[in-house]
Amino acid sequence: MSLSRMLILSLGFCYQGRDGDFTWRYRLWDWFNTNGMAVTFTGPYTGTVQQASPEPPAPPELYSSASTTTSDAVGPVSQLGGYNVDIPSDSAFFSGGETHFGAWGRQLAQDATLIGGMVSEYQPDYLLVELGFNDLGWFISDVDGTLESMATFISNARAAKSDIAFAIANIPQRTFIAGRNDLITNTEEYNDLLPDLLDSLSTDESPIYLVEFRENYDCNPDACPAGSDGLHPNALGEFQIAKAFADTLSQGFLWPGDAFTIPSDIPVRACTTPANVVAEASSCGVTVNWDAVDGAYGYIVWNGFTGEAMSTWRTSSPTYMTTWTVAGITWNYQIQAVCSDVVSGLSDEVSATADPTCAPGPSNLRVTSIAGGVSYTWDAVEGYDVDVYGAIYWDQNSGGYLSDWGFTGTSASFGGMNAGDRVLTAVETWAENDGVLCAGLPSVGQGAIVGGIMPSTPSGVQVFTLDGGATAQVTWDGDDNAFAYGVYTNYLLETDAPYVLWFEKPQVPCLSMGDMYPGTWHYEFCVVAYNGNYSSEMSKCVTGPNTTTTVAACPTPTPAAVADPNPTVTWSDPTPTPITASGGTGTGTGTGTGGGTSTSIVYIDPTIWSEATPTVYCEPPCTFILPPWTLSTLTTIDFPLVTETIEETWPETTAGQVIYMTSTTIIVITLSPVTTSLIDVSNVVISSSTSNIILVTSSVIPSPVTLTESSHGITWTYSPGPYPTSTNIGPPPGTNPTSIHFSTGAPRPTCLIPIFCGSLCLINCPGGTGTDSSSGCIGPGCDNNDCVGDGCDDNDQTSTTTSTTTSTTSSSSSSSGSYCPATISLDPADNDDGDDATSLLDLGTIMSVTISESIQIGQTSLPVISGLVDIGGIGYSVPSVSVPIVTSLGTNDVTIFPTYTGSSFSITVASLTQSAVSEPPITTTYGVTPTTSSQTSTAPTSTNTILIQLMDYFPPATELEDQEWQVFSTTGGSFDACSATILAEDTADVKSGPSQGYPSGTFTFSAFGMDNCEYDGHGSSSDFLGTMTCPDVDVIFCESDPQYGVENQCPPSYGELSFYPDVLCYWYD
Repeated sequence: MSLSRMLILSLGFCYQGRDGDFTWRYRLWDWFNTNGMAVTFTGPYTGTVQQASPEPPAPPELYSSASTTTSDAVGPVSQLGGYNVDIPSDSAFFSGGETHFGAWGRQLAQDATLIGGMVSEYQPDYLLVELGFNDLGWFISDVDGTLESMATFISNARAAKSDIAFAIANIPQRTFIAGRNDLITNTEEYNDLLPDLLDSLSTDESPIYLVEFRENYDCNPDACPAGSDGLHPNALGEFQIAKAFADTLSQGFLWPGDAFTIPSDIPVRACTTPANVVAEASSCGVTVNWDAVDGAYGYIVWNGFTGEAMSTWRTSSPTYMTTWTVAGITWNYQIQAVCSDVVSGLSDEVSATADPTCAPGPSNLRVTSIAGGVSYTWDAVEGYDVDVYGAIYWDQNSGGYLSDWGFTGTSASFGGMNAGDRVLTAVETWAENDGVLCAGLPSVGQGAIVGGIMPSTPSGVQVFTLDGGATAQVTWDGDDNAFAYGVYTNYLLETDAPYVLWFEKPQVPCLSMGDMYPGTWHYEFCVVAYNGNYSSEMSKCVTGPNTTTTVAACPTPTPAAVADPNPTVTWSDPTPTPITASGGTGTGTGTGTGGGTSTSIVYIDPTIWSEATPTVYCEPPCTFILPPWTLSTLTTIDFPLVTETIEETWPETTAGQVIYMTSTTIIVITLSPVTTSLIDVSNVVISSSTSNIILVTSSVIPSPVTLTESSHGITWTYSPGPYPTSTNIGPPPGTNPTSIHFSTGAPRPTCLIPIFCGSLCLINCPGGTGTDSSSGCIGPGCDNNDCVGDGCDDNDQTSTTTSTTTSTTSSSSSSSGSYCPATISLDPADNDDGDDATSLLDLGTIMSVTISESIQIGQTSLPVISGLVDIGGIGYSVPSVSVPIVTSLGTNDVTIFPTYTGSSFSITVASLTQSAVSEPPITTTYGVTPTTSSQTSTAPTSTNTILIQLMDYFPPATELEDQEWQVFSTTGGSFDACSATILAEDTADVKSGPSQGYPSGTFTFSAFGMDNCEYDGHGSSSDFLGTMTCPDVDVIFCESDPQYGVENQCPPSYGELSFYPDVLCYWYD
């Protein structure tokens, strides 16, 4: 074949590649080269998109310039990046294959105006075109408009060279973007109409053939194995795109040579862990730098301040800056490189303490709801060289991200929102600081409802008295125009007492308020409604009743409705079809397949639980180690009492004859509850290569229990297996899926960060040969039909536990079940697990559960059942209490905890029942009837309370000398800090206000007839609450005062004096 010149055009989807990529152009060039075809690629560009260089923070784009940006504006092309290092430096690719006309983000509408000049300059014989996705994805045009752009593109190319040939690709689907059903349907429609357009425009002189990009590229709204990010190609995707074009050239244009095939072993990209990570305090906050990683698309920055869990951010360059911070916070960082779909290991952790001096957010931020959006104004920030203000908003109903736009003035207005949307607002100040432009913490404005008006004055205010008068629950009639409400109280025992704002943000018309001493009937309660800075008149104030009642808890706010995260439309899944050449029949037979060689164990990434259709891949046989489910809060899981039979044998000698006596006793074993935020998910063993749906199951493993037989002192350990052990389980917590899909292919999605991965089954089959303990097994721990390691599954295993202390006395317990019930063994060819949809009908729901009364002995928690608790086989009567009390049962010092209600998830298993239902009665054990003792404790009659207040002598204070910590005591009745006796005092280390923090240091004082009581403060941050001890008091509870940081003014006779409640510690008589 004579030398052919090709001009390759592609959009942001496959563009020119990124630094470190092979690129699909190289894979196509390599096919040409292997088949001895003389081809030269041509065009103005040679490189890939280079890695971004470190740059200081940049202010947001000016809002005024956004409206002037036109869709046909063509920006500069980044092309300084290199190719994968595994392409030899002396490869002929670099002297005839690297040139192109592909550009990141390019639209068909743009290239339609540029192609004539490119064809005139480079005179290609063929145009390889992959354009159109960005036009639909970015709302540049609809389907008809994009087809018109394609017709214009072809016409303009032919005007420059009449005999040019075209290989034009359709466009791929991508993983679903919330709210973008249109992208799925428009892609389907465009791909349906494109072939007819190309046929109508094809001529003998200038033929056009369709490239089946969509059919060859493994990417759909529910999964994209060919993509690194749900769209752009990874190593497999590069092969698949090259194959799509090669097949068109072979079958349509009848190019000679072997068909393009995709190797079974896709090369794994190298990705080095970032090195030389350094974090330093800067004038803008904290700056982190590290060495750039060759071939990295970008980086994952793990950051968080000391005492808090880390969160992740993405950055495209080897630098990161934390600017929204206050001075004194120590930030911790770890870095990972992202190289296509490969993520490096975590760097070592580095830390730095922030000391920013950047400009604060503006004051007097006022937010107004307008038709179709929000508007806000603010005061200019003085004392700084302000460059621009960043006006930030978040439409909670849109499902989108924070939007940040620049304004040079002191007002902003945004539209295009839906009426009724809830919008949060803030403004940051960008100013030059130490030669660097940056912004500090923004000022946060009131939230507003789009299109809302002034809320009406709240009506229907009702007050309910709870907890003997200590708690008030206030309800009122809601208003759709109210973004939030403020609840005010007025203390009626004080003349001209101020109205105190208790809470300003509840979204539901209900608020529970504690510590209403000396009773709710000494307060009146009033409500104000807000929408932005609109506020209603104060409601009619209502006094709390002096009778206690019971009402349902305040409802939780309903999250703002957002765009559906899952597609609600369907799409096709087409396969490649042979292409018929004009004037003859094509003979190309390309049969490439993607994938790679699997390993025996595949650890799955936690992101699978957020996918619409979670799918796992391997080449069987293999074992999938699924990641755990994450619960939204710490959850306590109770287990039922376990009834076991103990057989005891001992010798007795009568008239010289030894007779062995046997006694059988039933005992009841109490398993300790498990408190966790993670639920382990079953391993899945795949033994054949049939696609299937797998029902996901879970395991919770109780702690072993040590038991002692009282009459002979025999000690043994009862080790329960994982609960549940049935496959009729459900549901997973939150929105986690109840099943996963399995398909053959390269192992994925693999877990790269060990702390987030699942683990092999912990309960093993015993190993060894020549025994009956294992009758056949599968999984990674199976060796020659014997289970010898983690992950082995033997469903027929029976276990026996035996403990002996003398030659004549033993006890044993037998239980039947799998040693590894956390493993599912699945042969999809012979097992239809997951196919029977009716099995899902037994799944439960996330629910609110009532945890029964319990006692605590040391570190052990025991449930109270029908007024009794089982302590070592002896039943003790336990009084019903409403608050925790310390008492004794027999010789045991215990704390009795009342019944409480919390969130949990249901587990529906035939063999497992809720501990709250009727349980087996406590049974006297070991064949001996002990004397059952009981002790009744009375409920407390008074609460001994220590209060720590922040006193402010000259409010509002500007100097710390005006403030000090003071300690007071009360027995739960009325309390007046203005005249109460001060037990201890010290200079304050913080300023008063809503975020004043807790005291540090130690306070020693006398209270309630006891000397040497001590409060040990752990730190001045609002995250560190201290502890308190007093002689002869076993348990003292300390918590943040319900009125923490709220100003309470003393009468004028006390001078300028205010107190701010802070810490409340208490115990019961």
